[in-house]
Amino acid sequence: MKTRRARRRVLGAAAAMTILGTLVVAGLALAARREGEPFHWSGRLAAGSRLEIHGVNGAIEAAPATGAETVVDAEKSSRHTNPNRVHIEIEQTKGLTVIRTVYPHRWFTWGSDDVNVHFVVRVPAGVELRLMTVNGSIQAEGMENRVFARTVNGGIHIDTGREAEARTVNGSITVRATPRSGDLHFRSVNGSVRLEIPARASVRLSAHTLNGSIVSDFPAGRMRSGFIGRSYEGTVGGGDAELEVTTINGSIRVTRI
Repeated sequence: MKTRRARRRVLGAAAAMTILGTLVVAGLALAARREGEPFHWSGRLAAGSRLEIHGVNGAIEAAPATGAETVVDAEKSSRHTNPNRVHIEIEQTKGLTVIRTVYPHRWFTWGSDDVNVHFVVRVPAGVELRLMTVNGSIQAEGMENRVFARTVNGGIHIDTGREAEARTVNGSITVRATPRSGDLHFRSVNGSVRLEIPARASVRLSAHTLNGSIVSDFPAGRMRSGFIGRSYEGTVGGGDAELEVTTINGSIRVTRI
């Protein structure tokens, strides 16, 4: 009798494990990455015109175009919902092209905000770029464009021979740029900021951090350290461009190239 009961317990445990394994496999299958329909757009944008990319969830990458056309590709993916619920729209007016992701009106419901849209942008020199997302990093390498980048949760990396501006909340910023005029801002809340500018640059530099250090390769300037926070102010060259670099929790480094 005891042997039969023991067998039943073993068989019952095995059955339970089988059911549990089936449920786990089914759950993993349901959570598998789902690819949406790819997005592709190309067109000729004149030098001096502006291209804006508005994302929500997903990284944005930019690189120089290989020809005269601007090319924008995007991949949609999700684990909990149909990625094609999120659409990508294009609006064009004279001198301005806007490409944005559009979520369902109730996109904040469970699962719908899981859709990730990864943009890859290739643009010729002279077209101004404004790259914006909420959850995702932004990267623009080897550009000859004015580049303005905004994100909330993600780092920003920009390398351009023209002006640049970058803002994030949770993430570090690394920018190599050649500012010529105007007011430019590089701001993070939780993250370091590294700014690389040419020795011949003509800028008025203002840097502030609450919790972190400030290092500048430019000798002209005044460094201040208070009970809370540090700041640096200095003028390089004629001071044609106003550069403001700020962070709350992070260090700041201004490098001469």
